[in-house]
Amino acid sequence: MRKLVPFVVLALSVAVIGCKKESIAGTYTNAKGNLVLNEGGKFTLGGGSQAIEGTWTQEDKKAVLTPQTFAGKPKAEAMKQLDAAVKAMGPEAAKQLDPVKKMMDRMEMPMSEDGKTLTLSIAGESMTFTKEAAK
Repeated sequence: MRKLVPFVVLALSVAVIGCKKESIAGTYTNAKGNLVLNEGGKFTLGGGSQAIEGTWTQEDKKAVLTPQTFAGKPKAEAMKQLDAAVKAMGPEAAKQLDPVKKMMDRMEMPMSEDGKTLTLSIAGESMTFTKEAAK
């Protein structure tokens, strides 16, 4: 029995190593800006004064972004500003902005089969970001 223990440990180690998923962290770009998924779990979408920043996780072949700041403002403050703007525009605008509010909580970006692009879809619009080659 004791002779089997090293083989069982070795088999389990190989199985765990074989199941390790490839990280989708990196820099992705499109014509309107960039998306940076850092290995440490932080992300930046866009840049400069309009950047969205927060944390991200990988669920299979999908990046799940949890925004924390919008254009340098904490999420709670950005939500208040959005609510005020929606009230000023009327009830029809509120319906159209519901997907934007959901995006402010969680953004899911599926990875393409070839592993080269991530796509963000909001309110019927899609933005595809292409991964830059490692430098």
